[in-house]
Amino acid sequence: MILYHMNKDHWNTVYCDGNLDDSVIQKMIDDSYEIVYKKLTKKLRKELENEA
Repeated sequence: MILYHMNKDHWNTVYCDGNLDDSVIQKMIDDSYEIVYKKLTKKLRKELENEA
């Protein structure tokens, strides 16, 4: 299985064939989340914090 995520600034191609350690995949997910989170408005960030 190949997973793609692409936009103008960032892209990752991850081959889910068992060669990547789970911690590496989790770090990539966390890094991607931070990139998106930083671009949110203060209002949307607050809404996410209230949902947690």
